[in-house]
Amino acid sequence: LDSSEPTQFQNQVKAGVSDLVAGQAWLKKGYGYPDFEGFRGDLCFGLVKDTLDSEGKPVFNGKYSDGCCGGMNATQCSNFVEGGSYNGAIYPTYQGGTTNANWHHVSKLHKGNHILCADSFSKWYRSDSNINVPVSSELTLNKVSGTKAKYVFDSDEEPYKGYFSPIDGKGLKDTYTPNGHNGSYTTEIETVFQYKGGETLNFSGDDDVWVFINGKLFLDIGGMHAKVQGQNSLSTSKCESDDNKNGGKIYRVCDERYQIYAGGIYTLKVFHAERAASDSRFKLTLDGFINSGNVSCSSQCGDGVLATNEECDIKDHTNDQIANDLGCVNCKWTNACGNGRVEGTEACDTGYLCSKSKYASACKALGLSAKPNSKCNENSCEYKDSLCGNGKIDDGEDCDSKNDPKCNPYTCKYRCGDGILDANEECDLGSGNNDNGSSGCTTACKLPYCGDGIVSPYAGEVCDDGVNNGTAGEGKCMPGCARKAPYCGDGIVQSGEECDLGKDKNTGGYGGCMANCDRASYCGDGIVDTADGEACDPGADSNCTLTCQKTVN
Repeated sequence: LDSSEPTQFQNQVKAGVSDLVAGQAWLKKGYGYPDFEGFRGDLCFGLVKDTLDSEGKPVFNGKYSDGCCGGMNATQCSNFVEGGSYNGAIYPTYQGGTTNANWHHVSKLHKGNHILCADSFSKWYRSDSNINVPVSSELTLNKVSGTKAKYVFDSDEEPYKGYFSPIDGKGLKDTYTPNGHNGSYTTEIETVFQYKGGETLNFSGDDDVWVFINGKLFLDIGGMHAKVQGQNSLSTSKCESDDNKNGGKIYRVCDERYQIYAGGIYTLKVFHAERAASDSRFKLTLDGFINSGNVSCSSQCGDGVLATNEECDIKDHTNDQIANDLGCVNCKWTNACGNGRVEGTEACDTGYLCSKSKYASACKALGLSAKPNSKCNENSCEYKDSLCGNGKIDDGEDCDSKNDPKCNPYTCKYRCGDGILDANEECDLGSGNNDNGSSGCTTACKLPYCGDGIVSPYAGEVCDDGVNNGTAGEGKCMPGCARKAPYCGDGIVQSGEECDLGKDKNTGGYGGCMANCDRASYCGDGIVDTADGEACDPGADSNCTLTCQKTVN
């Protein structure tokens, strides 16, 4: 969406409100759109709610996880535009010209905000002829050479060459940007994918970006900010569900955070806003997100097209022998030994059925294949001549794969990093585990927190000394992990210090600062420092000048 922009302002982009009296009034006065170009800030997490609304659009939250921003209500927003008051402050009606008077008031009296109010946000991603113009186009992600399923769009490459400007010559065709581009706009990208587990999305750029999977917030890089990077991955853990065919339970890969299950088709939506024309960067990387090619939003089990509410679909086979033998009954997965999927109480599965011509085309449609394994009994899906998988926890085993689907079927041990949440783990995202806070699970399979001794930048930490947080001294960390502890030598005069010029400058030189942050010799300290050229000192001699020289009568 692209919205109107006066010559004295840079593009004020899409936005709006249901009945956005404030935003429309602002536009009519020639100010552009309120939320674009007027605010400055940094990352602000929590600007939108965790789920999309009934129309599939993000919802302004009004509450923020870090307290970095707020918003006027609808009445305050309208009063502000009309030259009224907000929080007791009077806002003069804008009279035109080249100065952005009202914006200065926003910055000064509503410091730290990123959005004017809920009403001004509600049509960022809604078309309104009074506010914006919709522009439809495609965004092509190119496959990264040497990878299996990694695709990237990068505005630093052709044709944008470092400035993302997809609506040049389109929409309202405003061009008031440093590079003559049509800036200030919002972008909404939607696609579908078949979930398998371990998919990773990475975004690098500016400004606001929110990613939703299955209607639930997956990545939050909101607020006005320079180019930053964020990343998140889907789980490879298994969860329990009912076995509709055989009764009991079935275990399959899922991510309960987003209520998605392996084999299902789900939506991926990216909401982006370019609100400061000084820079525009957009790099989107999808790793492992596979579109099956046969995707439909309407369901007809047995048509061979995987629809949103189906887990599997074999053309012309819904509840016959082929469907039952391969475990895809009425387009839902069930336990079936011989299909190549290790399910339920199986320790292994060779997928031997897929090597038979009768099942070949159905296996191909389901993405199944034979997986020869000489140690696996193809009929029972148990390991041959092995204690591991015998249903008992023997010496040296943590578990047994026959009755514990979370148990490693080869070693009968729990392991961090296998994507399976074990009894001794707080989390496990497999290859998604990291120690920078972006995935929510550390390489030790523990949930990150301030005090774990691991600095997690994506969680807002700048330091973490573990149990030593709050200890004073160089390199130490304050409680909360949001800033480092003060110390003599940090260049800031703290309580108990006479001076501090910084570690490299606290050398004890005349007029300077000692290494212990006491003042070094100086004119006025009451001591005549002849070695430093003093003839006297006004602190002890009233006839001495302020430069520690004798008064000449």
